Amino acid sequence: VVRQKIDLLQGINFDFEAADYSRSDKNWDEKFQKLQEYKEENGNCDVKKNHELYNWAVYQRVQYKLLREGKKSSLAALGIQKLADLGFSFSNRPRCVSWRERMEQLRQFKEKYGHVRVPKRNKALGNFVVRERKNYKLFMRGERSPLTDEKLAELEAIGFEFQVGPIQPYRDPSMIKTWDERFKEMLEFKESN
Repeated sequence: VVRQKIDLLQGINFDFEAADYSRSDKNWDEKFQKLQEYKEENGNCDVKKNHELYNWAVYQRVQYKLLREGKKSSLAALGIQKLADLGFSFSNRPRCVSWRERMEQLRQFKEKYGHVRVPKRNKALGNFVVRERKNYKLFMRGERSPLTDEKLAELEAIGFEFQVGPIQPYRDPSMIKTWDERFKEMLEFKESN
């Protein structure tokens, strides 16, 4: 949506350079530079709450919302363009990460650590791994699952571990007997021996 608006403005030769900043250009540019560095390190502009840029990012979203509502805002068109070009989200909602993106993160994890046993402290990727194990169980039981043959093949290709911890042997429900049935078998065995 932001990109479309910028394209429309460019279509009428809007001069972004002449846009009036009603804030300190230097301070904004310094923060924007830090956001570029953050993206280089993290691969996105989703600044976490404990990061020094968090309040600045929230402020940019608030100013953008004011501008959209036709109210006075300190965010200029050039700032919007720079942020949009960098991949900054003007929405407060967390961006959904696709299966493909998580799979790429898992590949990078394996490249770095040599395995795909993601620790719990890595919440996002750890949740992905747990979810894929649950999806695998559903898939193998023939139940509805988002896991497809193609996804299964990709996971297997990187050595994904579908079962962790002690592996429980398959138990045929027809073989499960009650205590009374087992006691009767024991008495029969004792009589014959």
